[in-house]
Amino acid sequence: MSIRFQADADLRYTIVKAVRQREPSIDFASAFESRLEGVSDSEILDRAASEGRILVTHDRRTMLAYFRARLEAGSGVFYDSSEYVSREYGFFVRFPKEC
Repeated sequence: MSIRFQADADLRYTIVKAVRQREPSIDFASAFESRLEGVSDSEILDRAASEGRILVTHDRRTMLAYFRARLEAGSGVFYDSSEYVSREYGFFVRFPKEC
């Protein structure tokens, strides 16, 4: 099973494009392709979960509250202290130890 990603509407498309160019085998759906413009945060999280995708977003202001609510409801996440920092694109990714 491969990891699949979903870009939130606020994520710059250049990030999706760069990931696809660097590793074409990664399944990374853009917000445009998934028609997410104007969709509520909670619905975006629901869609990503139902499609087995990890949501990638820059939205700390509102998305975190919905994400925390999902965690409290019993949803699981991978967390590890290992992190990759990209100065070029201004984001970070946490990897499970198995990676």
